[in-house]
Amino acid sequence: MTPNIKFKRYNLKRWLIDVQLVVLLTCICITSTCAEVFYLKTGGSIEGKLLNPTETPRKQFIVETDYGQIVLRSDTVTKVSVKSDLL
Repeated sequence: MTPNIKFKRYNLKRWLIDVQLVVLLTCICITSTCAEVFYLKTGGSIEGKLLNPTETPRKQFIVETDYGQIVLRSDTVTKVSVKSDLL
């Protein structure tokens, strides 16, 4: 009876490791496919990745777009929303 218990414990550990790996890879995929949309006072919008997310108080948004980096003053942005390519 003892070998059977060891085998079940090994399977449980292996299963937990597999689940953790799947969760980690999913989180990496989700964060890499997310972008922010910056809505401007002029009515336009810019999509890109925010490069200075921890800046407080917010004075500017440094955004990486497909065409390069741009800097937006915070008084020109009305709203920021997160966009995911998965949805």
